[in-house]
Amino acid sequence: TAGFADGKADERLSYDARIRLFTDVIISPKTTARVQLESGAGNEATYLWGGGTISDNKGTYGEGNVKRGSLDILEAWIQHRGTGPFGIPAGFRVGHMPLTIGDRLFFNHNKYGDDLIMLFAEPSKNLRIELLGVKLSEDREAVADDTDAYIGRFNYKGSGYNFSGDVALLRDQNFPTAVGATVPVPAGTLQLWNYGLRGNTKFGGFGINADVELQ
Repeated sequence: TAGFADGKADERLSYDARIRLFTDVIISPKTTARVQLESGAGNEATYLWGGGTISDNKGTYGEGNVKRGSLDILEAWIQHRGTGPFGIPAGFRVGHMPLTIGDRLFFNHNKYGDDLIMLFAEPSKNLRIELLGVKLSEDREAVADDTDAYIGRFNYKGSGYNFSGDVALLRDQNFPTAVGATVPVPAGTLQLWNYGLRGNTKFGGFGINADVELQ
């Protein structure tokens, strides 16, 4: 708050808006793609007005006159779905997209997303299995500097319940100290494993959810 001459205070009021615009493209019956744009942070103009002289009427007052955010890419991926080994439905998805694991206790990148390659298979209409390679960080100035994640997960939809699990490896090659590492790793490399099992159902009108994570 800021004080005024009459003793009153000005209360700060903030509000924000987000715009998302996406399009899905059907390239073929088996191949689809999506591009989604999202408004980002506002950018102020350099033009100022008020308080200046005739020769320089810009002055110092620069409130307003801003663009309501740049457009950033939230999603940009292509997916192909066909028949994999043993005649089961399978496919891949490549690109940038929001990513979460389970109930988002261990991994939640739903806001901005990551670059990844996903392989998936559906042995039955109730079971889906996925393998993911995710690029979390890349620094071209160093040789061993990447941060990557490798994830294997499944989801089973039963009659009135869901059951899922995952095994995830987070490998940071530019970590200061590999604290608590249980396997030999190079200096400056962190390897973090996460094992998750989850289930949810409904009972008597109430939703019941269980999530166990082990690292």
